[in-house]
Amino acid sequence: MARTRCTSGSHMTSLLSSWSLNHQTFRLLLTTILLSDWTLSKGAPAPISREIFVNPQGGSGIYTTIQDAINQGVPGNNTGWVLINVAPGVYAENVTVPRDKPYVYLKGHQRSTTIVAGRSSGNLWEATLMVLADNFIAQRITFKNTFNVAGSILGNDVKPAVAVSVQGDKNSFYRCAFIGLQDTLFDAIGRHFFRSCYIEGAVDFIFGDGTSMYQACVINATGYGFITAQRRETPDGPSGFVLKFTRVIGTGPTYLGRAYGAYSRVLFYKSTLSGSVDPKGWDPWNFVGHENQLTYAEVDCRGDGANTSQRVSWEKTLSPSELKSLISTSFIDNEGWLANQPLSA
Repeated sequence: MARTRCTSGSHMTSLLSSWSLNHQTFRLLLTTILLSDWTLSKGAPAPISREIFVNPQGGSGIYTTIQDAINQGVPGNNTGWVLINVAPGVYAENVTVPRDKPYVYLKGHQRSTTIVAGRSSGNLWEATLMVLADNFIAQRITFKNTFNVAGSILGNDVKPAVAVSVQGDKNSFYRCAFIGLQDTLFDAIGRHFFRSCYIEGAVDFIFGDGTSMYQACVINATGYGFITAQRRETPDGPSGFVLKFTRVIGTGPTYLGRAYGAYSRVLFYKSTLSGSVDPKGWDPWNFVGHENQLTYAEVDCRGDGANTSQRVSWEKTLSPSELKSLISTSFIDNEGWLANQPLSA
């Protein structure tokens, strides 16, 4: 794959400003998505045990960086939800939520105004946001890895540049944005829920072995590549990516996915696919000759890219029971953890 490098400082600020202007439209695009007719089970949301604030301008009792708020404001091995309110601004930092700090709720103002813009050095084990802890929520924040995006603008080589790495269990993201080019969102391991999010990239930009549901999201394929690279490696493994009521846009041409694992599993359900989708749809990558092990399916999709007449012959037709098990929220939540999260508007 190609490689890239990124500029920094004032040039990065200029790029972010340009990005903000050029991407205001994705807020409008979300209003056109077919909203889910699947509602989460009702439960009793957990209370907030502590509330802290982040603002780049500072102030009495206010942290100036998100990482300082996590390091100093969240107790180790805490058992109560800590709400971190993040004021509008561009936070030029890489953020890690360590394993011993669960129950963190990171809430921005709007994803168009609350932007975390970090930079990696071109490997999969660095990210703008690294979530290692269980029980994490992010809401209304943009996470951007400036390394790959700026490099692509300058015509340099492309390297992996992860905007968010999700390695905890029971992690969820609401109305967030993930911006990158290659390997934007590392959906590594655990059960995850993404709702009304915007995900941008080109090469394997949703990848990993997560057990995850993407609902009412906008996926922008900015060039030739692959939307998903799912890594399920055993026939009875629980992982897979389910994309419900999503909207695929962009320039492409893009494949819906390629096999990162021998039993890779991805479903697009009732989604709108633009003409940027390659007619073949799917790629076996390193598993040529073992395509029967892969579970790649599309059900009730529409749009210029939803014509399956030229799809690979080994695309799966799911049985009613298989489909029901994948599109049900119980695919990621059979115990009610989503309903128990303290999500606010």
